[in-house]
Order: sequence, then structure tokens, then C-alpha cells
Amino acid sequence: MDTGFILNRRPYRDNSYLVDIFCKDSGRITCVARIAKKRGKIMKGTLEPFRQLRLNWIGRGEVQTLTLAEEQARFRLPTPVLCKALYLNELLLKLVPKYAPAEETFESYVQCLHILAGETPSLMDCEIRLLDSLGYCLRSYQGKINVQHQYSYSPEDGVLENHQGSFGSASALTSHSGVPISANLLIKLVQSGTLDSLEQLELRSFLDRLIDQLLQGKQLKSRKLAFGH
Repeated sequence: MDTGFILNRRPYRDNSYLVDIFCKDSGRITCVARIAKKRGKIMKGTLEPFRQLRLNWIGRGEVQTLTLAEEQARFRLPTPVLCKALYLNELLLKLVPKYAPAEETFESYVQCLHILAGETPSLMDCEIRLLDSLGYCLRSYQGKINVQHQYSYSPEDGVLENHQGSFGSASALTSHSGVPISANLLIKLVQSGTLDSLEQLELRSFLDRLIDQLLQGKQLKSRKLAFGH
């Protein structure tokens, strides 16, 4: 028995779905869900995103058989943020390996749903929370930050300092393949400061480039819906 969310579902065979599930203890798994018309069985309406479910399954191999899906809680997301929430679901599908325990990422995902359901939803805050939980940490950087120096972030090595060239120039990127980030933005992230409009644009560009590196060529179908590009 586990607690989890449906990240995605798609038709399978007669009256069945393939569902991608993200669970607190078991991580990400794929199950076949056979839909029943009588209560007490798995109902189609239960297998919706953004509902916290009590789940159980049986089987071995790559695909399990879902035997229980009971709703525990529901996140009522405003219509304008639904596409952004689906984008987060796809990020989890692409970045979280199957069958790997991911309790910290699960808790971060729940926090993200609370944020998106709130009065001032912030998608970039959600992205950073999920990336932090997966080990790609920015806010926990403890090194001294010199505003005269240039920095970048590498998924393998974390925050890197580069003394060569100007920010964003080709020469500044010769020593590593990280994504450039300005000292001022790095300071704001570490100190959880409020970003001005230019810093928000820089952070959006930084996150897009970092996520592209992490995806290693995989495409995000929901990106266009979430951002319009």
C-alpha cells in the first residue's frame, strides 16, 4: 500500500488504462488499471491528475496491475495553471527514474501543488524545488559569491566559478559545459530574495537551458502549452 498521484494515463486495452504513478515510498511506476462500473473497484474518475490516492498493485516486471485507487485529497487548481501543473508532471516522468525511492521529491511535488493552488502561483519556484529534491541544488550553495566573477551551473559539478571573459560570452564557457548564471541572480536564489523583472527573465532562461541538459534530447510536449513556445 502506498500514497501517490497519477502523472499520466492513456488508453490501453478494452476498458483499461496505462497509468504512470508517482508514489511516496515506491517512486515512479507504471500500472495497468482495469476500470469497473461498480463502486468498490477502480473508477475512471479516480485516475485523474492532482488527486492524492491510496494505491495498491500486484505483479512483477515493467508494468504492474493496479488493484486499488482511493482518493485521499484533491488539489483544485485554477484553470490558468493546469497546463503548468501538467508540465511539472511531465518533468517528473522524464527526470525521475523508475522504481527509485524519491520521498523528498514526492514531498516537494505536494508543496508545488499547494503553491499552484494558491493565490500567487509561481511555476519557477516549483521547478527549483523539484530540481533541488532531485539533487540539482542551487539554493543550498554555500560558497562565497563575488559579484565581479562569472558563474555557471553544471548538473554533475554544481555551481562553478569562472574568471574568464564576460558573462554569457563564448570564452566564459570554455572551461566547463555548465549553464551560465549571473552572480546577482545566484545571490538572490541562495538568499531567497525577491527577483526583479530582468532577474525573472534570466531565471526562466537558465531553467529552460538546465532542464534541456537534464533531458538529454527528450522533448517536453507540455512545454508549449505551459509557456507558449
